[in-house]
Amino acid sequence: MEDTYKHHKMVASTWQLSDSGQWEPRVLVTWDEGQQQKSQALVFTRAFSTERDAELEGLKLARKWIDDGKPELGVGPT
Repeated sequence: MEDTYKHHKMVASTWQLSDSGQWEPRVLVTWDEGQQQKSQALVFTRAFSTERDAELEGLKLARKWIDDGKPELGVGPT
């Protein structure tokens, strides 16, 4: 699932947890800073019962990360 928010492209995917069968969202956010393209992978540890719910919540959490100024996550953008 893809979305664009404040000039940031967000691509949501999911990972199914083998122990519970629930889904975790993962989002790749890509944006331009000057002449350079940046990207950051966001992995969230919240689990959802459906793949779609995980994707939608992943996009929602990515929007919040963007609104919060893209704080460091322990690994810098590439």
